[in-house]
Amino acid sequence: MHDNTMTSAERKRLRDRRAQQKLREKRDNQIKLLEDQVSYCKQNHGSIAVSVLVEKIHTLELENRFLQRQQETMMGLAGSLQRTANQMITSMHQTPPASVVDTTLSYDDQMAPSLHAGTKSTEPGCLQIAGILCTSDMAATGTMRSADKPQQGPDGQSLPGEVPFPGSPDSTRILQSSSDALCTLTGNLDSCRYWVPTSDHPPHPFLTEFDNSPQDCDESTAGTGLKEASRPSQSRPSQQMPRSSIRLPPPNHSRSRACNHSDSSLSFADSQTPSLPRWSLTPNNTSEDPLSKASSPWFDSPSAVAASPEEPEPLDLLFGSCQNFLANSIHTALRKSRVAEPERLAIGWLLYVFSKWRVHPTPESFARIPPFLWPIPEQIQQAHPVNLDMILWPALRLNLIRMADITQLPNIFDMMSCCLKVRWPWGQEILEASENDGLKMRDEFYKVFSRVEGWGLTPEFINAYPNLLDGLSVDSVTYTV
Repeated sequence: MHDNTMTSAERKRLRDRRAQQKLREKRDNQIKLLEDQVSYCKQNHGSIAVSVLVEKIHTLELENRFLQRQQETMMGLAGSLQRTANQMITSMHQTPPASVVDTTLSYDDQMAPSLHAGTKSTEPGCLQIAGILCTSDMAATGTMRSADKPQQGPDGQSLPGEVPFPGSPDSTRILQSSSDALCTLTGNLDSCRYWVPTSDHPPHPFLTEFDNSPQDCDESTAGTGLKEASRPSQSRPSQQMPRSSIRLPPPNHSRSRACNHSDSSLSFADSQTPSLPRWSLTPNNTSEDPLSKASSPWFDSPSAVAASPEEPEPLDLLFGSCQNFLANSIHTALRKSRVAEPERLAIGWLLYVFSKWRVHPTPESFARIPPFLWPIPEQIQQAHPVNLDMILWPALRLNLIRMADITQLPNIFDMMSCCLKVRWPWGQEILEASENDGLKMRDEFYKVFSRVEGWGLTPEFINAYPNLLDGLSVDSVTYTV
């Protein structure tokens, strides 16, 4: 009835107004949607995030190339072994046993220049296995780098062992350094010394070793912090642990038995092969780990971590920050644990510099990490929770990575949070006045926690988990309040 009282012109104007209102609402919704998309792109697709993804793609390409060549090498090895086995079976049927022994010994004599001089292995069959598996390529190459002469750092201490490019730990032929024999065919990389090339398939050029050149962050430049002049570099302390002092899990039945185990330094045959810089070798972390997501949530926002300052302000770690995402996230995580202020600042600083490198690996970010936090070979080769990368002692990291029952990790981390102590006098200040009337960290405090000797564990943790301290000197680790 109301429409009947309106003229045709009024009804037309009403229809026009409704159509215009719908058009405005539709346009506003589209504009809002576009604004949300632009905001999301700015937050997640910035230049830093793109560079991180490009680096990851490049690393994966190198790894895929390495694995393809490694697969070809293993296929060639399997074929070579099959041919050699067939020849040996044929010769054993055609000739008396004495001739077989003479042939094996003469072949071993041929291989002698390429093997380390030292005590002969007493394991039965080692010489025969060495004669079968070693090829003429190794005899042609002559000498390899001796395991008895470790690389020396600028301070005279041995540099960390070399590790291969991240790949399958069960696809390598290994020559033990403590024996003249080739002891295992598909052994664990933890006990390997040399990559032995085959005549048909030479080793891949991307078989890597740690490059200790100056541009790749050697120990003389690692761990630099607030002031380079007042914070001298620290050499890597007690990083080379003999593998015999670590309790290993039961061996896999599919792996050959090694003849000897002396230590775990990893090096490869050709010193002239191209190598990846050490700062680019990041740990192999599991993608879905509830413990890490709860205690290290900042790794879920790599763009925000990469955009955070290279070094934190001490007050941001102690009391939080509205501008520094990473420092505020670490502060929030540490506040949940029973951590005193000295440990909160020291642990927070180490977590900060390690997280910056882990999200965006560069030589500069790697140089800020103290040497005792550098990844060990097992961190690169074996998948593990990201929390284990932040354990201060390399031997303790190794034992936790090899631990079979990972359900104990929450209890271990909970107890370690209150038992981990920095060796700093009780009641002594950790901050001092800065030049701009602010507060900064004391250089003396930094020098203490940037060395592994500056940390300790209380007897409560040591008594609760004695097996985790295999490979560590309990007296040097124990901290008594």
